[in-house]
Amino acid sequence: MSMWIRLLVVIELVIGYGVVFYMWILGVIALPLVLFTMFLGVGFSALPLVFAVIFGGFALWGVMQLVMKIFDPAFNIADIKVIRFYLCLGLSAFAIFIEYVKFNLSYSFVIFGPPLFVTAHLIYLERRNVLKAS
Repeated sequence: MSMWIRLLVVIELVIGYGVVFYMWILGVIALPLVLFTMFLGVGFSALPLVFAVIFGGFALWGVMQLVMKIFDPAFNIADIKVIRFYLCLGLSAFAIFIEYVKFNLSYSFVIFGPPLFVTAHLIYLERRNVLKAS
């Protein structure tokens, strides 16, 4: 893969995942406070957000592994089944967050549309491994 195509994929990742990554970082920063208040007895109403942050972290790790497989097919961090599982966790994180925050559908599409399209494009680029029967 040429250097220019790699650069375009990295730019696509930055643009597509910028907002979602920022939201995930804010969730990671707020996670200790949320866990602290949950264990003080305030309630477990924020538990879905805890799962969304955890699932989102796995999903971001899965996307990074998928990008590394696109750049170098011999690069092996995880089995492709694990990467598919991580990407499914990302969809779960999106669903949990949208349901918890009660976003309007248009806001959800503006925030979560670009990462979904970028992920679909990455899956397309690595389709010979990702979509093969396992």
